[in-house]
Amino acid sequence: MSVPKYDFNWQTTYVLKEPVDLPKGTVLESTAGFNNSPNNAFNPDPEATVHWGDQTTDEMHIAFLELVIPADANPETVMSNPPKMIK
Repeated sequence: MSVPKYDFNWQTTYVLKEPVDLPKGTVLESTAGFNNSPNNAFNPDPEATVHWGDQTTDEMHIAFLELVIPADANPETVMSNPPKMIK
């Protein structure tokens, strides 16, 4: 996805129309870029150092992933090798 004119007043969520089966070993990556330059009309202070945080004035890129497990799956087997964060 690319949202070149993102407005921080948006709270976006992208939901697939149909679930996708991912093969074992699949790696999902989420990358974001932030425009903290004076050219960004929504940037209150281009000179400020901005860190990750929960406020809209902070950098707050978060990727959420929902995992669906079949109802007949054995939870012990499924969670014996749970998904992991790489970074």
